Amino acid sequence: MKAASPLVGFVMTIFVSIMTIGLVYFGIKPAIDKSIANNVMNEARANLELLTSAIERVANGAEGSKSALTLTVSDGEYLIDKNSNNIIFTFEPSVDLGVIGRIGDKFLEKGLQFFDFFGS
Repeated sequence: MKAASPLVGFVMTIFVSIMTIGLVYFGIKPAIDKSIANNVMNEARANLELLTSAIERVANGAEGSKSALTLTVSDGEYLIDKNSNNIIFTFEPSVDLGVIGRIGDKFLEKGLQFFDFFGS
């Protein structure tokens, strides 16, 4: 019966290790993923506002005006829809952010696409 004590200690160590891994995987990782997704959305909103101001600045400038700008893109993609005069940001987060609707002049669909509309 002397070997029972080390066996119990070993089983308890394994149990605590598995519980810690489970807590990290099911508790902390989703919170980190949601934070990353929110940062990507904020970055996209800032980029769309920067694009809007650059397009308006060039459109109101002299003929042949040009402007260069740098965008930081950590995830997602930007598409230009010539038919509807939209710049579309598409992003598929690993967690459900539960957001839909309008943010300023930006529209957000359930598929997590930002649309930036320009006057025609």
